[in-house]
Parts: sequence; structure tokens; C-alpha cells
Amino acid sequence: MGTIVSAEVMFHAPFTILVIWGEGENVNVDLSGLIAYDPTFVVFTQNPSAFHDLAVSDGGIEWGNGLKISSECLRVMADEQQAVSAADLLWRLQSRFELTNGQLAHALGYQESQIKNFKSGRAQMSHAVLVTIRAMLREPHILYARMGLSAMKMGRRR
Repeated sequence: MGTIVSAEVMFHAPFTILVIWGEGENVNVDLSGLIAYDPTFVVFTQNPSAFHDLAVSDGGIEWGNGLKISSECLRVMADEQQAVSAADLLWRLQSRFELTNGQLAHALGYQESQIKNFKSGRAQMSHAVLVTIRAMLREPHILYARMGLSAMKMGRRR
């Protein structure tokens, strides 16, 4: 996951911070959705200047008003905001868990032909399924819960 080395507010993008991770990775994280919809963080809409008063603290970020967000939450948000093609995410999931196209289809609730269409770019995948794939990559037990014995009978990739 990594630890946060530093964080700073991006002035050209409201409620966006640049997070620098210990591995040297720099990522912009847009927190506007969190601020708009989380009742705790909505305070920044009433006082946007308070958003600029932040510091790295205890494995996350803390603002001067006492609000905190963990590095884990920031990582999840950064990953969800990353521009990655559906085909790339499918290949990551398939190769990491050595799944056949049939098993991948089973896990995501599609026909195998549709998986092939997603991989080739002939069809678009919904954002909800992209979120599901990222969740399965982060937490394999979500994938395992979807598989069951019927997927096991489909065999492993070689």
C-alpha cells in the first residue's frame, strides 16, 4: 500500500491533493466527491480555505480542523480515478488469478463472448463492473465468493 511522504493541495483543481508515496509515486487525488457527499467532510464546502490546512499524520492526512483520511482510503480513491482501459483491467484480473475467459465471465456475470468483446474494445464495460474488477484485484475474496464449484469445473488457464 505504501506510506504517504507528503501531500499538497492542487490550486488548479478544487479539492484535489497531490499525494507523494514512499515509493516515489506521485498521484493526484480528487476529494470533491467525498466533500460533496460525506456529511463529515461537507464542512469544506462551507470553508474551502480550511482544505488547504493539511499535513501528513499517522499514515494518512489530517486537516487543521481535525478531520483525517487514511492512506488506504486515499489509495482506493486514487486507483478508482486512474484512467485504465476495461481490457487492461480484465487482463490484470485474468492473469493474476489464472482465469479462463469462461471463469472471468462467470465471476462478472457475463457470457464468454461478451468478455471477448470487452477485451477487443468492441463493447464498453459499465463503470460499476470496472469498480467491481478493481475491488476483486484489491480484495481477492470478492472474486472467490463469486466463483463457486461451477467455475472450478471450467478448469484453470494454462
